[in-house]
Amino acid sequence: CAGVSHDGRIVATGAEDGLVCVWRVSKDGPRGSRRLRLEKALCAHTAKVTCLRVSQPYMMIASGSDDCTVIIWDLSSLSFVRQLPDFPVPISAIYINDLTGEIATAAGTVLAVWSINGDCLAVANTSQLPSDSVLSVTGSTSSDWLETSWYVTGHQSGAVK
Repeated sequence: CAGVSHDGRIVATGAEDGLVCVWRVSKDGPRGSRRLRLEKALCAHTAKVTCLRVSQPYMMIASGSDDCTVIIWDLSSLSFVRQLPDFPVPISAIYINDLTGEIATAAGTVLAVWSINGDCLAVANTSQLPSDSVLSVTGSTSSDWLETSWYVTGHQSGAVK
């Protein structure tokens, strides 16, 4: 899996061995080709990284893994910030709201929303069918004056909720 910063200068990749690699994109000359330079390999997951997101406004990376963990990394220092409480099943999707800093995580059929400080704000079971796992999640970033955030999930069954 991979995530890219809004300006396209940072690429983060997740690996089978649990590493999260952070790359810087550079350009050689005015018409030069673009190159990736490894900035740092971040180690904390013990299984395959399944999803990740880069948030430039909040200078963080969130990575999810088959080890049932979500880890928050500092994008400036490329260091570990915190691990969210363990999940009962592997993490399938992550979304970071660039206006609020809220982190939405999907594990099985459960969608959870966390503050930037790691506090759980909401949890919802998105399906009564255990096989209808959440595969992707996105959310609203239209206006910071809205009182409610909303999230959209894509499911194994093809449903969008």
